[in-house]
Amino acid sequence: MLSLTALAGWEMAVLGSIRGASGGIEERDAQITRSGIYAEYPAIFTGYLDLVLDALTAQTTALTPPSPVHDHQPNLPAVKEAA
Repeated sequence: MLSLTALAGWEMAVLGSIRGASGGIEERDAQITRSGIYAEYPAIFTGYLDLVLDALTAQTTALTPPSPVHDHQPNLPAVKEAA
């Protein structure tokens, strides 16, 4: 999983590539499409989402009380069934 800093750096690199495209709008779009930059945005978004979900999972896990251990039940006297 990428760090927040790595994702931000990747996003800045993508933005730099977009800014570097030249020509008319159709030519810039064609350059960006050929370079695969458009495909990188979903990957960056997924990276940010993974970080958030991982943080939420860690937070939820930290707040979840431990499960009761069934092997450590107190020794209670046996209850006789009514006849």
